[in-house]
Amino acid sequence: YAKPVPVAFGNLRNPRWGSLWVAAAGPACNFVQALIWGLFGVALAVLNVDEPFFTRMAGAGVGVNLVLGVLNLFPLPPLDGSHVYLTFLKEINPTLMANLYKWGTAVLLGIILAENYLHVNILHLSQVIDRIASFFVHLLAF
Repeated sequence: YAKPVPVAFGNLRNPRWGSLWVAAAGPACNFVQALIWGLFGVALAVLNVDEPFFTRMAGAGVGVNLVLGVLNLFPLPPLDGSHVYLTFLKEINPTLMANLYKWGTAVLLGIILAENYLHVNILHLSQVIDRIASFFVHLLAF
């Protein structure tokens, strides 16, 4: 249920670059899971398994993981994408970094609500997700 995992950045050999690798692990896992669900869907098609439950499950697995992976790349705390940008921003403007951590969750929630209910394209989430989904479709030759 999206419980944050504590990371001891002081134990990393190079904390600056190590934190980038730790942050990249979340979206990478989502994309790998989407690929696995897509391969499951391809295997169902190759084996002529005509069970709607399994094909819907494979499609949902691809869709959910693509959405989570793309969303997790955005540079707003508490998302993993924020660690990439804030690692470099920390040295440039520490006050901005502190404010982003303080208000990042509220800003992210506001953007998601505005895009879903007010139909305002702020981050263009649907377009980004559609392009990545079409890449996966071409990759798996659906």
